[in-house]
Amino acid sequence: MDATLHVILGTGPVGVWTARAAGARYVSIDNLYGYGRFSGTLTERAALNPNTRKGRLRAAMTRDVLGAHARGDVRAAILQSADYYGPGVTASQFGARTFPPMLAGKPADIAGSASMPHSYAYIEDVGRAAAVLGTRDEALGRVWFAPHAPAITQRAMIEEACRQLGVPPRARAWRCSTSSPSHSSCHRRRSNSPSA
Repeated sequence: MDATLHVILGTGPVGVWTARAAGARYVSIDNLYGYGRFSGTLTERAALNPNTRKGRLRAAMTRDVLGAHARGDVRAAILQSADYYGPGVTASQFGARTFPPMLAGKPADIAGSASMPHSYAYIEDVGRAAAVLGTRDEALGRVWFAPHAPAITQRAMIEEACRQLGVPPRARAWRCSTSSPSHSSCHRRRSNSPSA
């Protein structure tokens, strides 16, 4: 008879509780906010060093999942990733505010600097990585990073997407004050190219 392996994918304490109640493994899918500002190459061995409220929350969640694993409450691994892109992705930097407008020949909305390098993770690669982590004993009790392409600028990402789509690159950049936590401090600048 084949043994069945149960894996719960999620984020936060509900996933831990669900996995524990079901006797399943837990793969927490998370972002990189807990590392704060970082220069150089970020790896799984980097110390958590959050510098924002969201970063402190994510760092606490990472510690909670690793603590639950260490106590034997749940068998868990953590998969962390930068911004997603790909099929079905809507609530990401390169989601609903970027690709659908480009497909319609309209400017893509981007947040922040178009010229700052950033890493992106293809959502199907993230899904495959989560599936592998959930089935491998040696993955448990650790933080892992999802596969990422080399860091590129938002400008380069939009230019490549538009080249693939056969449309001219156009973007609207949203600039936000770093001194205010409110989105009301954001404003939009129009641009006919992703150089905003």
